[in-house]
Amino acid sequence: MFRAHIRNLFRWLFCRRMYILLAFSCWVGAACGILAAFRSEELFFSLMRMAVTSHVSIVGLTVSALLPFLFAAFAVYLGQPVFLCILCFFRMFVFTFLGCCFHLAFGSAGWLLRSLFQFTDGCCLALLCWFSLRRLSASDTFPVRDLSVCCGLCIVTCAIDYLMISPFLASLI
Repeated sequence: MFRAHIRNLFRWLFCRRMYILLAFSCWVGAACGILAAFRSEELFFSLMRMAVTSHVSIVGLTVSALLPFLFAAFAVYLGQPVFLCILCFFRMFVFTFLGCCFHLAFGSAGWLLRSLFQFTDGCCLALLCWFSLRRLSASDTFPVRDLSVCCGLCIVTCAIDYLMISPFLASLI
């Protein structure tokens, strides 16, 4: 009886091994980003303060938000779900690294500036994880509908960031 439960548990885990790998790669990426931020030089934090005052075009913002989805679509096209895990690792690493650097550079105001500065990245990271989860469970067809939904939401998020959040952030600073 007990062996049957253990066998069923291992079978259940084996069937969901790509989900576990995706979650593990996101978790490790976040942990590595935090560790890298705490080991950064003080010079980097002064550069973070300058990044807030610089202006970004809507084209650059949209391209930087849509580029991970292009890589994810290429990974799905190749039929290599491991590339999705690697992509999610790097996106989570960069997101947590920059978020921790904002906290370290701006002190008690870091949470607000990080939330405003990384609005597009946070929304698009959640969409990338959703897209990756859908692709790990879906059939072998190319994800035109999922990709178009993610790209459309990314463009809307970039427009909201450019038209509403960035001017508010500039007025705070």
